[in-house]
Amino acid sequence: MQQNEALIQKLASSAEGISNSLVQIESLLSRLMPAQEVITLNQSFYGLFVVFVGALSAYLFNYFHWKMVSKKNKLLGLCTAFTILINELERVSVLYWLTPYQRASQREAHTLEIQIKSNRQLISRYIKSISLQLSGKQYDPVKKKLNDFDQEMFDLITGDGFESQSREISKSKAAQISKRCVSIKAAVIML
Repeated sequence: MQQNEALIQKLASSAEGISNSLVQIESLLSRLMPAQEVITLNQSFYGLFVVFVGALSAYLFNYFHWKMVSKKNKLLGLCTAFTILINELERVSVLYWLTPYQRASQREAHTLEIQIKSNRQLISRYIKSISLQLSGKQYDPVKKKLNDFDQEMFDLITGDGFESQSREISKSKAAQISKRCVSIKAAVIML
C-alpha cells in the first residue's frame, strides 16, 4: 500500500514537473519570438504541441492511477473473501476436532468433513490468486507464509484420524488450527 502511494506521489510530481517545464518553455519561446500581431503557422503548431503534451501527461497520469487503484481493489476483494473462508475453516475444523465421533451423529461428522475439504480447496485457489496479485520482492515472505499455511493446514486438519470412526477429541489440534488461522489472517490484513 505504501509502495502504491509512493508511486502515485511520484506520478503527481512528474505531472507537475512537466506542467512547470511547459510553462517555462512557453515563456522562453514567447521572449524569443518577435512581437507580431498575426499568429504564424509555427506559433499555431507550438500551441497545438503544448496542448497535446499537456493532455497526454494528464491521460497517462489518470491511466496509471486508476490501474493501480483497480489492482488494489482486486487484491482487497480477494483478501476479504480469503479471510471469510479462513474464518469458516477455523470454525468448522475446531468444531470437528472438539466433537467426538458417535454413530448417532455420523451425518454431522460427514457434513463437517465435506465442509473442511471444500473450504481447503477454495483456500488453495485463493492463495494462488492472491500470490499472483502480489508482485515484488517485498511480498515474497507473505507468499511463502500463504503457501506454508496451505500445506500446514492440510497436514494439521486431515491428520490423526480424520474421517475415521476411531477419531478422538483433540483440544490441542483445535487450538493449533485456531492459532494458525489467526496468524494467516493477520498477515493478509497487512496487505
